Amino acid sequence: MGRKAGVEGTLRKLITLKFGEIPESASKRLEQATDEQLDTWVEQILTANALDDLFTTR
Repeated sequence: MGRKAGVEGTLRKLITLKFGEIPESASKRLEQATDEQLDTWVEQILTANALDDLFTTR
């Protein structure tokens, strides 16, 4: 498993634990994300109050 797949998998698990089932639109966004985006979202999951907040660029 490559780094991107590992980070994406971890982020999917964190999203599911915090917000429940991942909608298809969010799943596609995760699949198409760059390494940098995934890293940013891993950091933001700690403070996001909703799934939409997670994908909002700060």
